Amino acid sequence: MKKLFGNRRRGCQARPDTGLAVYPETGNKKKREDLKMTTIKLNDEIFKELHILKKSEWDRIGNDYKGTSIFDKSIKTAFLPGYGTTLFFENKHFIIINDREPVKKFAIWRNHKVIGYCEITEKARQRNNGANNAEFYIGYDPVTKPENYK
Repeated sequence: MKKLFGNRRRGCQARPDTGLAVYPETGNKKKREDLKMTTIKLNDEIFKELHILKKSEWDRIGNDYKGTSIFDKSIKTAFLPGYGTTLFFENKHFIIINDREPVKKFAIWRNHKVIGYCEITEKARQRNNGANNAEFYIGYDPVTKPENYK
């Protein structure tokens, strides 16, 4: 029998590699589909995707599956549903945006090349660009702000 990981906040046990939640009182299995994060495919050799999570989606992840980096306590970490026991880091693998702020389209830069586009808030962009573990620069390019490139 495989060991199940406990989720104290929801009163259920979940297997992060399958995304299934098992409720002990009934034994029912339910697919965890309440997390609708946006996944952006990147045109890069090392980083293939970037996840955009809304603050409400981040709050729905159980406390057993999220924490902070041991090197910098301001950087959030999480085991995201559907990815097994892979540990994801904020600003490197995912970005958290506020649900109530307007989003704008930005270019994702790495090694002086645009590797993708995302729609995030200005505050999330500034937080990512100022982080010490950021692998990307999020800014403008001729597609997102052509008036800067005339």
